[in-house]
Amino acid sequence: MFAVVADIRGVERLEAQLIFLGAAVLVLTVLVAGWVAARLTRTALRPITDLVDVLGKLDPAEPHPLCDENVRTREARLIAKSMDGYQSRIASLLEREKSLTDDISHQLRTPTSVVATAAELLLDDPGIAGLNRERVFRVSRAARRMEDIVAAILFLGRGNATVPAMNVDLRAVVSDAVDDYRPVAQAKGLELRAEVADEQWLTAPAGLPAIIVQNLIENAIRFTASGSVRVVLDAGRLVVEDTGIGLAGVDKESIFARGYRGDSSQGSGLGLDLIRRICDRLGWQVSAHDRPGGGTQFIVLWQSVAS
Repeated sequence: MFAVVADIRGVERLEAQLIFLGAAVLVLTVLVAGWVAARLTRTALRPITDLVDVLGKLDPAEPHPLCDENVRTREARLIAKSMDGYQSRIASLLEREKSLTDDISHQLRTPTSVVATAAELLLDDPGIAGLNRERVFRVSRAARRMEDIVAAILFLGRGNATVPAMNVDLRAVVSDAVDDYRPVAQAKGLELRAEVADEQWLTAPAGLPAIIVQNLIENAIRFTASGSVRVVLDAGRLVVEDTGIGLAGVDKESIFARGYRGDSSQGSGLGLDLIRRICDRLGWQVSAHDRPGGGTQFIVLWQSVAS
C-alpha cells in the first residue's frame, strides 16, 4: 500500500487571497461605475435643473424668455421654448384681467357717482320728506356701498396694490348694515338686531369692513327661515349668528371655498369666499361655528383696532 502526502495550505492561502482580491476589485468597480454614472447623470440633467431653478424664481407678472444662449442642450431648449410660450399666454391672460378690472372700475364709478350725487341733491331738497326721503337715503347709501364694492374688487384683484387705510367707525358700519337689511329680514318674518356696547374704531381700507358685515348678514338671513339674526360687536370681534339651518354635516372650512354651495344653498357661493379673501389679505380671521341651541355663528377677529 502506498500513500501520498502533500501540504496544500499555501494553495489554500493563495486561493483565499485571490477571492478577497476579486471581491475587492468587484466592489471597487461597482463604486467607480456608480460614481461615473452619477456624474454623467448630473451633467446630463444640469440644463434641466438650471431651468427648474429659474422657473422657481419667475414672477408671472414679469416674465422673461428662458430660451437663450445659456441653454446648452436640445432637450432643454425644447422645454424652454414651451415654457416661453406658456409665459406668453399667462402674460396675455394677466393683461386681460388687468384691463377687465380697470374697465370695471371706470365703467362702474361714473354711474355710481352720478347716482350718489343725484341722491345727495334730493336729500338737500326740503320738498322730499317722509317715506320718499327714506327711500332716497337708501339709494344714497346703496351708491356708497357700490363704490366700496368696486374698491374691494380692485383691492383683491391686484395682489401688489396698496389701498390707503383709515379709521373706520365700526358701530356706524354695523348700524348702517342692519338698517339696510332690516326690511329684507322683516319680509321673511325675522328679527334682525344689533348689539354694540361702545364706540369702536378699526384701521382698515375704507369699505372693506362694511362688505364683511353686509355679506354675513345677508348670508344669515338667506339661511334662516324663522327666528332671528343677531349682530354683536365686541372689542376686536364681530359675531353674526342666526337661528337657521346650522352647519350639521358641513365642513366648516369648505364653506369659505369659492363656489361652495351646500345641498340647500340658494346662493352663488361667492360671499363667504369674498369675506375670507379680505380677511386673509388684511390679517384678520374668520371662522364658522354651530350656534348653541341651533343655527350658525360666524366670528371675525379684527386685528387692527384703533382707539
